[in-house]
Amino acid sequence: MDAGLLERIAAASGGKFYDFSQADDLLDEIEYVPNAYSREVQEDLWDRPWLLALLISLLCVDWITRRMKGLS
Repeated sequence: MDAGLLERIAAASGGKFYDFSQADDLLDEIEYVPNAYSREVQEDLWDRPWLLALLISLLCVDWITRRMKGLS
Protein backbone atom coordinates (compact mmCIF):
# COMPACT_ATOMS: atom_id res chain seq x y z
CA MET A 1 0.00 0.00 0.00
CA ASP A 2 1.41 3.36 -1.00
CA ALA A 3 0.15 5.45 1.93
CA GLY A 4 1.88 8.61 0.71
CA LEU A 5 0.13 8.50 -2.65
CA LEU A 6 -3.23 7.78 -1.05
CA GLU A 7 -2.80 10.68 1.38
CA ARG A 8 -2.00 13.06 -1.49
CA ILE A 9 -5.04 11.88 -3.47
CA ALA A 10 -7.26 12.34 -0.41
CA ALA A 11 -5.88 15.82 0.22
CA ALA A 12 -6.32 16.83 -3.44
CA SER A 13 -9.89 15.60 -3.59
CA GLY A 14 -10.97 17.01 -0.24
CA GLY A 15 -11.20 13.61 1.40
CA LYS A 16 -9.42 11.91 4.28
CA PHE A 17 -7.01 9.02 4.42
CA TYR A 18 -7.40 6.38 7.12
CA ASP A 19 -4.75 3.84 8.03
CA PHE A 20 -5.70 0.38 9.27
CA SER A 21 -5.15 1.47 12.86
CA GLN A 22 -7.72 4.26 12.40
CA ALA A 23 -10.49 2.03 11.03
CA ASP A 24 -12.62 2.54 14.15
CA ASP A 25 -12.55 6.32 13.64
CA LEU A 26 -13.92 5.88 10.14
CA LEU A 27 -17.23 4.48 11.41
CA ASP A 28 -17.75 7.49 13.66
CA GLU A 29 -17.18 9.99 10.84
CA ILE A 30 -19.50 8.45 8.25
CA GLU A 31 -22.91 10.07 8.27
CA TYR A 32 -25.99 9.55 6.17
CA VAL A 33 -26.86 12.58 4.08
CA PRO A 34 -30.23 12.30 2.35
CA ASN A 35 -30.49 13.74 -1.14
CA ALA A 36 -32.86 13.68 -4.10
CA TYR A 37 -31.74 10.18 -5.12
CA SER A 38 -32.03 8.44 -1.76
CA ARG A 39 -35.16 7.20 -0.07
CA GLU A 40 -35.66 5.03 2.99
CA VAL A 41 -37.94 2.08 2.33
CA GLN A 42 -39.15 -0.35 4.97
CA GLU A 43 -40.60 -3.63 3.77
CA ASP A 44 -41.90 -6.43 5.94
CA LEU A 45 -40.44 -9.69 4.69
CA TRP A 46 -43.19 -11.80 6.19
CA ASP A 47 -45.80 -10.09 4.01
CA ARG A 48 -44.23 -11.69 0.93
CA PRO A 49 -45.93 -14.94 -0.15
CA TRP A 50 -42.87 -16.04 -2.15
CA LEU A 51 -40.79 -15.95 1.03
CA LEU A 52 -43.20 -18.28 2.80
CA ALA A 53 -43.18 -20.61 -0.22
CA LEU A 54 -39.37 -20.59 -0.25
CA LEU A 55 -39.20 -21.42 3.44
CA ILE A 56 -41.66 -24.30 3.10
CA SER A 57 -39.82 -25.59 0.01
CA LEU A 58 -36.47 -25.58 1.82
CA LEU A 59 -37.95 -27.44 4.76
CA CYS A 60 -39.45 -30.04 2.38
CA VAL A 61 -36.15 -30.49 0.55
CA ASP A 62 -34.36 -30.96 3.86
CA TRP A 63 -36.92 -33.52 5.05
CA ILE A 64 -36.84 -35.46 1.75
CA THR A 65 -33.04 -35.50 1.71
CA ARG A 66 -32.89 -36.84 5.26
CA ARG A 67 -35.49 -39.52 4.48
CA MET A 68 -33.59 -40.70 1.39
CA LYS A 69 -30.30 -40.94 3.31
CA GLY A 70 -31.93 -42.70 6.26
CA LEU A 71 -31.22 -39.92 8.75
CA SER A 72 -34.77 -39.59 10.02
